[in-house]
Amino acid sequence: MTTTTKTLPAGVAVLLTDTDVTALTFQNVDPQSAWVLGTIDATPPVDWAGALQVGPGEGRLNAPIADLFPGVAGVVRLWARSDAGGAMAVGYV
Repeated sequence: MTTTTKTLPAGVAVLLTDTDVTALTFQNVDPQSAWVLGTIDATPPVDWAGALQVGPGEGRLNAPIADLFPGVAGVVRLWARSDAGGAMAVGYV
């Protein structure tokens, strides 16, 4: 698994997964909290209800994306957003 770090401009939704995924690893590598949200495609989310808050240094290891967002049928993409800006490391196969 290759890991990359994505920059999160303040208040902007950033697509963390360039392809559809079933499982992934991610970690907030910034001292500010961020939010992650799963979607069914590469369309940026407008409503962040149901997003998971990820504190500094927190994340998930080899997590099935469907388990993270059980209310989103067909979830295959992961987005991140930070009000203050930040960075998120992500890896998937």
